Amino acid sequence: MEGSEQRDSDYVEGSALCLEGLRKYRDLDFIGAIKDLKKSLIMIGDNYEESYKLFGHLGSAYFANKQYEEALVYQKKAIQKMKQLGNASLEELRTNVHNMAQSYKNLREYEKAIECYHEEIKLMGKDHTNICSIYSEIGDAYRHWHRDDQACNFYEKSIKCASSATDI
Repeated sequence: MEGSEQRDSDYVEGSALCLEGLRKYRDLDFIGAIKDLKKSLIMIGDNYEESYKLFGHLGSAYFANKQYEEALVYQKKAIQKMKQLGNASLEELRTNVHNMAQSYKNLREYEKAIECYHEEIKLMGKDHTNICSIYSEIGDAYRHWHRDDQACNFYEKSIKCASSATDI
């Protein structure tokens, strides 16, 4: 096979492995999902336009398997690739930043988690429907970090946000 035909064949096979990995993820076979997604990444490579999605899927699979440090590696790669290529939607970027915050929170790196949540708020804007839950997530991070005053401030912000949303 010539070079371009081989690349096309690898892309098709890699895409099939990616879909199989996503099926295994849905079936809660996270180790199988990770294995297939990593093989897919090797076959497709990280230079194609939507490789950030594959990095994000790997981050999600590692997170679901409670391998938070490994999840962060791929979540960071997904965000880096999104910014580099500039072809991802704000919602895709926001979702990956949120996932990164959750990984940091599970690793008890609360300061980094809070930074990510604030970045997420910037990406979503003050009027986004999920803003109230993000304020609550920030409150949780501060509470786990034993910063009770800051936790209370964000819980109050979450409650005010939720009550003003129901007044509409």
